[in-house]
This record gives sequence, C-alpha cells and structure tokens, in this order.
Amino acid sequence: MLIKFKIIFLFFLSLLFSQEDGYDLYKNKNYDAAIQYYDNLINSNKKVPEANYGKGSTSYMQGDYDSALKSLDKALSTDESDLKNKIYYNIGNTYYKKKDSKKALEFFKKALKENPKDDFSRYNYEFLKYMDQQDQQDQQDQQEMSNEELQDLERAENILNAMKEDEQIMQKKKLMKMKSKKFAKDW
Repeated sequence: MLIKFKIIFLFFLSLLFSQEDGYDLYKNKNYDAAIQYYDNLINSNKKVPEANYGKGSTSYMQGDYDSALKSLDKALSTDESDLKNKIYYNIGNTYYKKKDSKKALEFFKKALKENPKDDFSRYNYEFLKYMDQQDQQDQQDQQEMSNEELQDLERAENILNAMKEDEQIMQKKKLMKMKSKKFAKDW
C-alpha cells in the first residue's frame, strides 16, 4: 500500500514539474512546442485538467479559439477553485475574441463566483457590461434617428407635392390668360 502511494505521489509530482516545462514553452512564445507538449501529457493521462488548461491557453494565444474552447472545457473537470476561476476567465476572453459578448459575460460572471476578489474578471465583466449598454444606447439612438429621418422625408415629400400642385395651378392660369388674349393680326 505504501509503495502504491509513493508511485502515485511521484506521478503527480512529475506532472506538476512537467506542467512547468509546458508553461516555460508558452512563456517563451514557443506555442507549437507547448501544444505538442500538452498533447503528450494529455495522451499519457486523460484526466489532467492543468494540461488541458495549458493547451487551451496556448491555442488562444495562437488565435485558434475553437480549439481553445474545447481544451478549456475539458479542463473544467477540475475541483480546484483557483484553476476553475482561471479557466472561466480564459473562456470569457475566448468568447470575447469570437465576438460573443453574451457568453463572455456569462463566463466572467462564473469566474467571479469562483473568486469574488478576481479583479481581472471583474474588470472584463464590467467593461463588457458597459459596452453592451453603449451598444444598446447606440442602437436606440439610431432607431430614433431613423424615425426622425422618416418624418423629415415625409415632410419633404409633402412639400414637393404641394409645390407640384402650385406649379400645375400656375400653368393652368397662364394657359387661361393666353386663351383670353386675342391676338391682333399685324399684317
């Protein structure tokens, strides 16, 4: 029993140090090597949320947001609150990059539930909330502006129609005047 415990302990200790190797590759912007490294870790032990988190973060840095979401979603199997907070934060950023602010807000909120003191998640949450409110206000302003423009267009059409009617009346009067005048022959 003691031997099994030592083997399991050594295995998790090696995973912890091997995570640092992947992080060093990530930190040095050697993203392809980092992904390959994390893939090897994942293939050797499928339940390594840290490796999935590392792979997801690296995929994010490469701009491969779909792969990032897949890896980060797999990493959510962790019970560690601090890691879960980071995963939610990264998923929120990924959705923001994919221009899905509703889902981004949802995940920043989840990150804040995991760690209410997380200033980065709070900032991103508040920023997106503010931007959504601004977008809604801009849309409302455009709609009001569109209504005003429609009213202006209607007024312009009414003025144009009135001018056409006045022109027709003037032409009729002119014709009547011309008919009433008798031209004398000057030969």
